[in-house]
Amino acid sequence: MAVMTVDFDIIRADQNSYQSAREEFIEELRRGRREDQIRFDRNRCFLKTPEPIHVLARRLVRRNKILIDRDRVVIIEAQSKKICVLGGCDMRIFEEFSNYKLIDI
Repeated sequence: MAVMTVDFDIIRADQNSYQSAREEFIEELRRGRREDQIRFDRNRCFLKTPEPIHVLARRLVRRNKILIDRDRVVIIEAQSKKICVLGGCDMRIFEEFSNYKLIDI
């Protein structure tokens, strides 16, 4: 099973839509995982999954209302040294994982 880090910021104009979008996103990350396969640290999630990075990224985009022009989701797969950026990105991510390959879905 691959270990992935999902770093995310969900941005909405009002608190209710923010909470709803964030809960929906977290629910999708939890889908099909046991408690010992997922751990959250604020806006960062560490998960064990049999899914390749491409499949996880596509599923998150399809099942959620990620706003590419506002939200920020970065998926990092340590084993294959791949990184996938959806929406905006904090450039420090590229500095931290400079030897990882940026992939496109």
